[in-house]
Amino acid sequence: MTQQKLSKAGEISIRGGSATTLFHELLLGAQAAFPSELGEARISTSSKAFRSEFREVLPEFEALRQQSDQRTEIARHLFAASQAAFCWRAGDVDQPLEEALAEDAEPYPLAASHFEDAGPLTPSVRFGGDMYADQRLVARVNQLFDAGQITEDAWNALGWIINHAEQSGGLNLVGRRVVMLGAGAALAPVEVLLRGGAEVLWLDLNAPPAELTDRSDLSGTLHYSPSGANLLTEPQRVRATIESFGAGCPLDLCLFAYAPGRAREWLLTASMNAIVHALPSTAVRTVSMFVSPACPSRLTAAEIRRSRQQAQRGALWKKTVARVGLLGRGAGHYTRGSIAVSRSVIAMQGGAYQASQYLSKILAAETWCTWGNPANSSPSPFHVSANTAAITATPSMRKPVFEIAFRGSPAFDIDIFQPETTRDLNSLLMLRDWLDPSAPGNPAMTFHSDRQRAEALARVKIHGGAHGIAYPAEPTIRMSLLVSLAKQPGQLRRLFS
Repeated sequence: MTQQKLSKAGEISIRGGSATTLFHELLLGAQAAFPSELGEARISTSSKAFRSEFREVLPEFEALRQQSDQRTEIARHLFAASQAAFCWRAGDVDQPLEEALAEDAEPYPLAASHFEDAGPLTPSVRFGGDMYADQRLVARVNQLFDAGQITEDAWNALGWIINHAEQSGGLNLVGRRVVMLGAGAALAPVEVLLRGGAEVLWLDLNAPPAELTDRSDLSGTLHYSPSGANLLTEPQRVRATIESFGAGCPLDLCLFAYAPGRAREWLLTASMNAIVHALPSTAVRTVSMFVSPACPSRLTAAEIRRSRQQAQRGALWKKTVARVGLLGRGAGHYTRGSIAVSRSVIAMQGGAYQASQYLSKILAAETWCTWGNPANSSPSPFHVSANTAAITATPSMRKPVFEIAFRGSPAFDIDIFQPETTRDLNSLLMLRDWLDPSAPGNPAMTFHSDRQRAEALARVKIHGGAHGIAYPAEPTIRMSLLVSLAKQPGQLRRLFS
């Protein structure tokens, strides 16, 4: 038995300054690299100014990118540059992260929970404590579509997976090996995959809870490290564990790790992306993630109509507060030519959060489905699932300002989903992407151009009404907060506690 080389103790870091400073530098770098495409983006040269302006800068930047014939090349440039900005820091020595990920390491010892065969997975979604399946689920999905909370592409995708399950006697995931990075995250669909009979590798700081490992209504097998796994301090061991778990079989990689504060949102996403690139390409069957709606997103024609109708038919009080500027300036989207991009960036979530979502998820998914690893000299696309999920009351959103504002959001036709609802709905979209040869992120589906594939991938959205609103997102949240406080003034004490 040969002795394996173990990586030195260290952690993933951002080269140079802060996350927001890096985000600013990357956008300026892309503008310099594509001056004819992005030159009109009003990006301040001041990093300090960018911190207060990125909420408005990003929709304009994304509209210019979407309009360009080089949109996928710009995505690849930015994604590659962002990954190159992360390093492995051991003591006083910095090493490129993706280089460090190639080093040998000892896999984590794994335990396993084997579940009895509970039969194929039947598509079902929990709404408000009730379980919807079969025709009740079809009717509920139709209601979401009619209410403008999901796009037509998402409606069609959900219809496909429901029909596929009905014709096949359920969804059978037996034989699939799924790696769940960030398995303990509120939206990670571990339970759904086990109900389908998959073998799931749980990778998170903590081992799975007993209430999951002791379940009697699941199928498949749950593998996990009893001592946990750390993406920021031991990414080499995480990669080695994934390779050992795969044992030469293709893997479904699910990227769900998340933690707020101290730029961890971006650090974790960069770590997961670097692991995808460090694995042999033959080991990657699919790459899946959920995308936040609080990012600049191109609107569909239906969403643009919805935004205009809201502005025209809104209650008098809304028109009044909008007229005096309390709902921001301009519409809920930035328009350039035929392109309309949502003004859905929420600055209070921070620059690291936005960078992780925009650069390391949206542009990463676009790069992966059209090119593959951006370091490749020629295209070798991955099979990608990257669908927008609704604003969800996850633990990371349990801050008084958000919780109080959520209670007022129905005044602006925005629904805040519970974690189980988002998890169930978006896991069905993910399974559709895995199983449907015509899914936009499936290399088996042909398009006339990479741009068309990227556009189709981005149209699959469950946003709960957050896209296609009449006003910019952040002032809408502030006004939702005031609406909520007006109805329940007692919440004011909690807001300032």
